[in-house]
Amino acid sequence: MTTQEIQSIFEDYLTDDLTRQAHSVNGMMAPSFVSADPDTMTATLQFTVLPWESNRTGGLHGGIIGAMLDHTCGLIVSCFLGHWAPTMNLNVEYIRPVAPGDSLLATAHIISMGRHIIRVNGALCQQASGKLVASCTATFFNKED
Repeated sequence: MTTQEIQSIFEDYLTDDLTRQAHSVNGMMAPSFVSADPDTMTATLQFTVLPWESNRTGGLHGGIIGAMLDHTCGLIVSCFLGHWAPTMNLNVEYIRPVAPGDSLLATAHIISMGRHIIRVNGALCQQASGKLVASCTATFFNKED
């Protein structure tokens, strides 16, 4: 698989998010493709923190942080499997708060791809500073094997 093929697959998914799935969480988060590396099975999406994603203190809601990481990890898994796979587990470590308007980069890296189980690491960083906001480990299930 080439970088261009990964980008094309991601852009198809993201276009679907913004059109057919516009009222879903994935669509409303409005991510955009940044980069991919097929050799390391890694991809990065950009998210701008929107006002509706705030918690009661005005910062980015932890559930949205989890959704950003889950969405990015899920897309890289779907890309390499050739189909969608459900998340079995998502463990998020929250590092620092984020304000509305901040630009974030979510990077997902497949660390192992078995016949049924796919494990992924993810990181969410502030784009301007590069500071880590949250990290995750995730497990996906290849239900179509």
